Amino acid sequence: MPTIKRVLCPVDFSDTAEVGAREAAMLARASGAELLLVHALSEPWLATSRESGYAAPIAQQYEMIARCKLDQVTDALHALTRVRSLLVYGPVDEAVSHAALKHGADVIVMGGRRRKGLAKLLSDGMTERVMRRARVPVVRVSPAEKRKPPMSFAAPHGVA
Repeated sequence: MPTIKRVLCPVDFSDTAEVGAREAAMLARASGAELLLVHALSEPWLATSRESGYAAPIAQQYEMIARCKLDQVTDALHALTRVRSLLVYGPVDEAVSHAALKHGADVIVMGGRRRKGLAKLLSDGMTERVMRRARVPVVRVSPAEKRKPPMSFAAPHGVA
C-alpha cells in the first residue's frame, strides 16, 4: 500500500477551501504526512508599458494580502499537523498541478461544491480542471449539505 508523505491542498480563502484544508490536515495527521497549503495568484502581475496587468504597487499589495491570509490558515492548522505554505503564480489548475509535481505531493485534497442538474452539465469547475490536469489523485471534499430532517410518519392515536 502506498504511503502518503505529502498532502497538497489549494486554498482560495473561501468557506469551501476551509473545509478542504481541515480535511487535508486530518489526512496528513493520520498518515504522518506533511501538509502543503498552496494559494495560486492567477492575476496578470507586474506589467510594463507594453503589457497588460496591474501596476507594481497594486500587485505587491495583492501578493502581501495573499501571503498574510495564507500564513493565517497555516497557523490555524499547525496544531493539527506539520504544515507549510506556498504561493504560486499562474492559472490555478496549472499552478496547483505543477506545484504537486514539483513538491512531490502524493495526493491533492480540495474543497469543492457539488453541482446538480444543468449547472453540473454547463460548469467547468476548478476542481474538475485540477483533476484532469494533475498526475496524482485528487480528492474533492464537499461541505456538509443542509438536509431536511426526515419526515416522521406518526401512526394515528390508537393504531400500533
